[in-house]
Amino acid sequence: MMDLIERLTNATESSFELNAAIARLDFYREMEGDMADDEIPDFLASIDAALTLVPAEYTWNINEWGMVQLFRKEKYPTGTGRGIEVSDKVRPAAIAICIAALRARLALEGMAGAAGIEPT
Repeated sequence: MMDLIERLTNATESSFELNAAIARLDFYREMEGDMADDEIPDFLASIDAALTLVPAEYTWNINEWGMVQLFRKEKYPTGTGRGIEVSDKVRPAAIAICIAALRARLALEGMAGAAGIEPT
């Protein structure tokens, strides 16, 4: 998943290849099952589709500077504090949400250090 996060960080627009890579991740296949190519959501262009990747344990926002932030609900119930942040330079916002969601999933798996984030 780290390789995919890196590829997303460098992406500037949606692509079928990246959307398909997300749809083939184990957690997504467990939620939605296998999909035909024409059924794969456009996670990188649609905020609604990107939000389906955010773990249920997290809440999200986009702050006044355009930075995507995810917060662990039990730790930061008000949605403020130190959470997972993705730079406002990552555009479009749907890509930033995808990156944050995948980093949150790594944190939940106990791999926060590998993802370069503080444990949440």
